[in-house]
Amino acid sequence: MLRKFAIAADAIPTDSDASSIHSDLTNVRLFVGRQSGVRIVIMMAFFEGFIQRFMSYLAELAEMQGSVELEYTDVHGVCDIGHTQGLFEALAAEMELDPPELAAELLEGVDLLRTLIQSVIDPAGVNRGQPLGLALRAHTRSL
Repeated sequence: MLRKFAIAADAIPTDSDASSIHSDLTNVRLFVGRQSGVRIVIMMAFFEGFIQRFMSYLAELAEMQGSVELEYTDVHGVCDIGHTQGLFEALAAEMELDPPELAAELLEGVDLLRTLIQSVIDPAGVNRGQPLGLALRAHTRSL
């Protein structure tokens, strides 16, 4: 579904796209590789919540590119609500099995993922440091 959506929106990532996010993506991969259950579930819940809110924006971008293939965004906007809730339930279970570390460390994955998302949305770093919602709006205005 995602590949079909990306092709229809003329949004297949290029080598340059991959290169521009390589460092931030590597940081997320290394974090996940350390396998801290509580911190990974927190990161996943953040991502699912972000994706749920991001789907309408992604659909709008695809339509601006002339695409009418919106199955991916239509399905995921709804599904991710349940996924987010399920991840918060999994977080409660993980926290019982493995009590949380220091509060600052719990959000490490969220911070890394937020940086990666920011790199995807704003590869030139023009809006770096702004909340993701503002960066998304600034990016849309520049299209």
